[in-house]
Amino acid sequence: MSEEETKEKIMTGPKAAAFLGITPPTLRRYVQKGLIPAIHWSAKKVFYRESDLNEFAKTGKVKARPQDAVQGDTAGNGNDDTA
Repeated sequence: MSEEETKEKIMTGPKAAAFLGITPPTLRRYVQKGLIPAIHWSAKKVFYRESDLNEFAKTGKVKARPQDAVQGDTAGNGNDDTA
């Protein structure tokens, strides 16, 4: 299998929302509720795996991916409750 075949496709928030037929605010709500895992690259850059979106579209839920969990405050506004 080539490297390109093993790479997983990712999408930005607006593309992921359009893919699911929902609005970006609804997508963010689903992420906050833990229904869809997100890759938090930075406070403003969030990406979604196409495989997770497909699974959510089929079943209405996706298994959590611990490596995507965000520790504390990613917005940088001083609300880090991990201390």
